[in-house]
Amino acid sequence: MGELSREATKRRWLGLGWMVALVLVLRLGSLWSTGPAGAQTAPSTTTTSTSAPTLGGGNGVHHFFAVHGYATSLSGCEDQAPDNPNLRTGRDVTGAMIGHLWLEGGALHANAANTEASSDYDGTGVLRRDGSFHLDYPRKGPSTLRAFDGKIGAPNPDNLDAPITAATWTTPYPNGTSPCLVHWVSIKGHVNLKHGGFGVRFHPKPGPKPQPTTTTSTSTPTSTSTSTTTTTSPQPNVQVSSVSFIALDVLRDREGLPAQPIKKFTPCNDTGQTEWQDCKPAFPDGTSEKSWPIALGRGSSLQISSATFAVRGDAPIENATVTATADLGNGTTLTFGPQPLTQSGSTLETSGKMTSSGTLPDVVTYFDPLTITWKINAGDRIYDAGATRHPVYVLLNQPNGDTEPYLTLVDLTARGSDGESRADGVVRTTYSAFRNRAIHRRELDPASGTVTRHGGKRTLLQYWEQWALLHQLQKKYKCGESFDTERILATRVGRCGAWARFLRDTLALQGIASEVKAVDDRALFKEFPKGPPGADVMLVKSWDFAKPTGDAPFRYVTEVKVPDKGAAKFGAKEEVKDKDGLAGQGIAAVTNPPGWFRVGDHAIVVYNNKIWDPSYGTGPFNTIRDWAKASLDGYATITRRANTITIRAHKGIS
Repeated sequence: MGELSREATKRRWLGLGWMVALVLVLRLGSLWSTGPAGAQTAPSTTTTSTSAPTLGGGNGVHHFFAVHGYATSLSGCEDQAPDNPNLRTGRDVTGAMIGHLWLEGGALHANAANTEASSDYDGTGVLRRDGSFHLDYPRKGPSTLRAFDGKIGAPNPDNLDAPITAATWTTPYPNGTSPCLVHWVSIKGHVNLKHGGFGVRFHPKPGPKPQPTTTTSTSTPTSTSTSTTTTTSPQPNVQVSSVSFIALDVLRDREGLPAQPIKKFTPCNDTGQTEWQDCKPAFPDGTSEKSWPIALGRGSSLQISSATFAVRGDAPIENATVTATADLGNGTTLTFGPQPLTQSGSTLETSGKMTSSGTLPDVVTYFDPLTITWKINAGDRIYDAGATRHPVYVLLNQPNGDTEPYLTLVDLTARGSDGESRADGVVRTTYSAFRNRAIHRRELDPASGTVTRHGGKRTLLQYWEQWALLHQLQKKYKCGESFDTERILATRVGRCGAWARFLRDTLALQGIASEVKAVDDRALFKEFPKGPPGADVMLVKSWDFAKPTGDAPFRYVTEVKVPDKGAAKFGAKEEVKDKDGLAGQGIAAVTNPPGWFRVGDHAIVVYNNKIWDPSYGTGPFNTIRDWAKASLDGYATITRRANTITIRAHKGIS
């Protein structure tokens, strides 16, 4: 309302090094010894189910975990291997990783077990509804981890322990800034839940088992044996470096700044139109510098306009083609290619667009992230070219007109309407966020693609500012002039017109049409109750009415003394006074928005001939009178004589 015309042990991956019968400690946080020599290969990634919805909230309780595994492959270590005895792979090269996991504010964390450990060891990521998780670690200082993926299984019968399966992790050698990466796969693992779990409900299901490197042999009639590898060829080293899509790029919402389009984020000093990039260091290390969210319509194909791959040392790869597989979860995948590649120096690039073999789900949903694995085929060799992770939103229909795809709006409606296939269902489920009155601006990490949905009060979007009657009458009440969706996202505060447009724009991103209207729109709401003749303001719930002494129809009288200096105070009569009642958006910050507005000065949204009031999260209402009965306590006139302001109120709707 109020505006319509203008809109204790360090998780030093203890043992994330090599062991044989005797362990030799060479550096803080790692155990190293020589193991059997193993062929160097490009990283082989075992992916957990990354399409399941991520979990919000969490209780911040730390849970001890331990994972045991073995080194499977190396990448970027050519300058050190095979001469370095510490860089070996194989099942005899085992290690253990220990630490603590906890979920807080929608983010999964892992850190060193003691408080003195450097923050360089800290990892941050997501826990998904199916129990799978992903953690990223900083590329600096002594950090001995780069990434950690796995899956928490169903708790044991005593609910004190749960297995960690399908875990993979990557460790830089010899420190966090090194391009040499060691890739590991788990044999067994567990997390201790004796402190009560993560504070959220999730539904773990059995995850995939990691597949070890294997070779097959075939025998000829003369008993001569030949070996054919079925895994990645060791040389040359190839890694995906960029991926571009044909899709709608979302806008990054920012505090105090206009929303940022994709082209304005250029960590790789290019045109900025590429959604995913890995350009630092010069040879990709498997960690993105850019991962930008995209949106598409349900049931549509996923199209890749181009993809590039870095080849170490400019080694020629003849007659190369690329294939890709996108994991949609629940055993469903999309495949791409084979697509021919052209080579220029150390870069391979697709020669045309790649279209998925199947389509995205025919319902509203999201992938946080969608993982695509890449393989390059060249004759009898197959190169594992790494994996890319992308935030992807699937919408009901193509957005209406020129509606701006703000990340907050896209994420709110896609997550809220997960699984819906009809417009009415999308509206109903999307509006549940407005009913809760706790909508947060989404924060995008454009490097990793991580979307933070809840950042506390610093991201909470609200309706007006906290209001008090005396401050209003003394002209001390102030609220920013936010009249549209972008201003709400930048300032976190919006008036009624802004919130009405916020809902309209959110639905429009799903291809659903709605209208912003004033409650006193004469063409649409002829029966709008304007109150008794002479009413200046409508009183928004809730107000207290004492025994009246005034004349009808404005029988309830309150006097307020407003001196030239000093604070305003109530006078002899106080028969009507404001109290906390109908709170609006951002209820945790604003329990009492303004208690009155000029009669008719409020914006609502009309969809399917019903009235929705997003400012307060109320509705839908069948008629404007239904809205008034739920929203208003009465009407009032306001007069001033000298330093006395008199409020005369009418109780009820008329």
